Amino acid sequence: MGISLEQFSRLSGGIHDAALDASLWSATLADVVATFDGECGALLVNTRQSRQALHASIGRDHASVASYNAYYGRMDPFASAVERVPAGSVFRGWDVLTPDGRRRSEFFNEWAEPNGIGDCVFANLARDDGTVAWLGIGSRCGTDPFADADKMRLMRLLVPHLQQAMRVQSQLGRMESRQHGALEAFNRLAHGVVLFDCAGCVLFANRAAAQIAASGDGLTIGRAGIRAALADEDAALQGLIGQACGEGPGLRAGGSLGLARPSARQPLVIHVLPTNAGEDALPMSGALAVIVDPEREPPALASMLRRLYGLTKAEVAVACEVLRGDGLQSVADTMSVSVSTVRVHLQRLFEKTRTHRQAELTR
Repeated sequence: MGISLEQFSRLSGGIHDAALDASLWSATLADVVATFDGECGALLVNTRQSRQALHASIGRDHASVASYNAYYGRMDPFASAVERVPAGSVFRGWDVLTPDGRRRSEFFNEWAEPNGIGDCVFANLARDDGTVAWLGIGSRCGTDPFADADKMRLMRLLVPHLQQAMRVQSQLGRMESRQHGALEAFNRLAHGVVLFDCAGCVLFANRAAAQIAASGDGLTIGRAGIRAALADEDAALQGLIGQACGEGPGLRAGGSLGLARPSARQPLVIHVLPTNAGEDALPMSGALAVIVDPEREPPALASMLRRLYGLTKAEVAVACEVLRGDGLQSVADTMSVSVSTVRVHLQRLFEKTRTHRQAELTR
């Protein structure tokens, strides 16, 4: 069987495209299987716990793939053979399963043959700490396409491309996992966090930032960026974001800004910082903004203060009220106690937090 350079380039190009977009694997496998005159194909992963068609499969109905993953994969003699050979190895199924072995094989009699699968060709693509990634292409029962030496040579030529695709996909998966973990950590913060790309467009806004913007009091957040309610403050904010993202000459820099609110509540404070795009950076981020609402109390503030400073419930209540900055009489009225009682709790707060004044305590 000979294929043209154009056909080989199409196959290898499809493999590398699928490494960047996993949704393309089914179409890529369909092309590879058709080139080998096969009936079905799959990219599979064997671990110490399971053997599963994880990446993609074509030519089989969902029920047969599910039964393989759930039961028949564990007794697959071809998977066992793949696990024994070095990465990069290519072999035929009939090289490891004799006619007598087929007659006695539960896997072959109950899964492969009922699904119309005869001989197969296999390639061990990667082996890493007990995990093996491999490709299997099955032929129709009664045919013998893999006896063709040219087909086996073609598979050996495709193996380096498949191996590189597996490495790229694995690396992208690790990067995506790290980025997901970082973004989920941002969602747990009490302050708003917004990530911008290099053009100043919003890539991500955490839950706190979305809640602050949803109140419609001081700023809005959209795909195009963050906008302040007042025109002069918005101009200053856009300047900070532009500097942090690297617009214009000079070094990238950030800054801080207070944003007035139409409700007359305490101004929002926004800190804009440049970020560096390195190997472990968040995706194409150019800047990061932290939005602080002085009137937004962190949900776990009370328990955090008790844990950090060993405060009593009464002392925590006083601390949380003092943070609002409305004065001791307001604290006493809110707690339904006398001002002198508040002063006693406040003195104990100073001692436990090693502070001397309310301004220090608030910081």
